[in-house]
Amino acid sequence: MTTLILSPESISQWNRKEVFKGAAMKEQYRLTFTTPPIKDHDLFIVNYIGHPYQGSFYYNAARSQGAAIWQSSLFALMQSLLWEYAWEGGLEQPSIQDLIVTPLGGIILGELTHRAALAMGRDGFNWYEIILTCILNPAFAINNGFRRPVFAGN
Repeated sequence: MTTLILSPESISQWNRKEVFKGAAMKEQYRLTFTTPPIKDHDLFIVNYIGHPYQGSFYYNAARSQGAAIWQSSLFALMQSLLWEYAWEGGLEQPSIQDLIVTPLGGIILGELTHRAALAMGRDGFNWYEIILTCILNPAFAINNGFRRPVFAGN
């Protein structure tokens, strides 16, 4: 959320003079829960690179702690819904693309990066694998450091 608040209006698509007023946020939350999601007009890189990456972080937050694929997938879906409706819902209408692309792209990218982190850590991480893991699968690095988890057969 901080990144979006600090980003230029061309990326966030928020009119900062209006969006953070209490009455405007209250009205937006009412609309969020009473009208259907909309098709947003965010940049391609935001919708189809940033959202799957964020979804993969949600996915790997669970997967890197030993959760099964289905549990991690459900976690990514629930985190995406929470973000769209609870956090961002007071600022803008939930987006159809975000509700679909974030969890689905996140599941695919998340499982790929989970398996990559396990494969890289099989014989211990060298310096460039540590950097790659921090960029591609930060949840793995946060949850496991740079050691192979006990559940690594997953």
